[in-house]
Amino acid sequence: MNKIDTLSKYFVPFLLCLVALTQIYLVYNRNLTPWKGGGFGMFATIDRMERRPIQITAHSAGEKFIIDPQFLIRRNESLNKIKSIPTVSALNILTERALQITWGKDSVNEIDTRIDSFFLLIPTEPGVVKIDSVSVNVMKFSYDIKSNKIELKKLEIFLPKKNLSDDIR
Repeated sequence: MNKIDTLSKYFVPFLLCLVALTQIYLVYNRNLTPWKGGGFGMFATIDRMERRPIQITAHSAGEKFIIDPQFLIRRNESLNKIKSIPTVSALNILTERALQITWGKDSVNEIDTRIDSFFLLIPTEPGVVKIDSVSVNVMKFSYDIKSNKIELKKLEIFLPKKNLSDDIR
């Protein structure tokens, strides 16, 4: 048996196992959606990138507002990267941008929830809403076997990156 046959016989399966183990580690330890990074386990879960809402809540003078994350994304950026593997630094960028933009209340679209009423905020000139603080959360759907229900849960975000701009490109 020559070296090329030996290499292909052992290296390719080793490489595939390495990719699978890396993807499984990222899913369970860094919130990577199982549909990304190799897709191992993707058909056994309801956790997909399209089903991971980014919830941005702004607080101003005792009122709560909702911000559409699309307002905070620049032309060459994507929310999909944040949804597929969210990081602290990417969420910090969204928070900083939300605090820098001048906002106005969208009084036409009030959102009623069981606890509070929220208004959507839209970029405007001049601003009528001065934001005091912003919270950014990435949510995911999960199935609870005990209650037999699908629940929306907040992801715990880990692994801050050094280069902030790479997280949302």
